Amino acid sequence: MHNKKINILIIDNHNSNENDFIEIFKGTSVNIYLADGIENGIEIASRYLPDIIICSISTLEHGKKLIENIFSEPEIRFIPIIYISALGYSTEEYREIMNLGVADYFPKNFHPSDLVKSVKIRVKLNSKFKSQLTEKCQRAFEIENQRKKDHILITVGKKLQLIKFEDIVCITSEKEYSKIKMLKGKSLIVRKSLKNWLEVLPPNIFLRIHRHSIINVNFIEKIEKVKLRTYAIYLKTLTKPLELSRRYSYLMKKTFSGNDKI
Repeated sequence: MHNKKINILIIDNHNSNENDFIEIFKGTSVNIYLADGIENGIEIASRYLPDIIICSISTLEHGKKLIENIFSEPEIRFIPIIYISALGYSTEEYREIMNLGVADYFPKNFHPSDLVKSVKIRVKLNSKFKSQLTEKCQRAFEIENQRKKDHILITVGKKLQLIKFEDIVCITSEKEYSKIKMLKGKSLIVRKSLKNWLEVLPPNIFLRIHRHSIINVNFIEKIEKVKLRTYAIYLKTLTKPLELSRRYSYLMKKTFSGNDKI
C-alpha cells in the first residue's frame, strides 16, 4: 500500500466488532476507526476526512439513507464508499446501492482479501483523481491570472514561487518536465510542458525556437547562421548557444523582420 497510512472509517448500525476489521487489514498500512452509529459516523467523517468509508449496515433502507446523507455533505461527498451488506448477495440490493454511486459492494459473506484489494484500488484511484484535479486547477489558475501580469506563479515541489517574466532567460524541455533558466544563473525544474508554457507566457517577449526550447527575446546577444536555414542563438548569461530549428526559423525571421540580428 502507500507509504502514508490509509485512514479507514467504519460506519455501522449493528455492532460490528472493530477487531474483525483489524484482523482483515492486519499487516497493511491502515488505521481502522469504528464510528458509534450512523449520525456519529457522518460527523466524524466530515471533521476528520478519512481516506475511505466502509458502511456496514443492517438494512437496505438504512444503507441507502446513509449513502445519500454522505453524498449530501460537501466535505465528504468525494470520499470513496465501500458498502458491506448484512445479507448474502442480492442482485436487487447490489443494483440499488451501486446506482447511488458507491465505489464497491460486498455481501455479508465476502472474502477478506477482496476487501483489502478494493480499498487499495479505491484509495489509489481517488488519490490520482485529486492529484490530476489539483494540477488542472493550478493550470487554470495560472492561465487566467497571469496573462496580464509581469510574472507567473509556478509550483516547485509543493510550494508556489513567483517568477518575473523579465528574469526568465529561456525554458528547455526535460521529458515531461521543463527547466527554467533564470537571470544570475539560477535554474528551476517544474512539471510543465513547453506547450503549456506558451499558454501563459506573453508572446511579445517569448518565442519558441525549437521543440525543446523557448527563449526570452530580450536576452538575445547574437544569432549566427550555422548552415542553410539553421542558426545558433546566443543568449546573455548562457555559455552555450541554443539551436534554432528549421521548423521555427520562419517565426524568428518574422519577429526580427528588418532587424540586423538575423
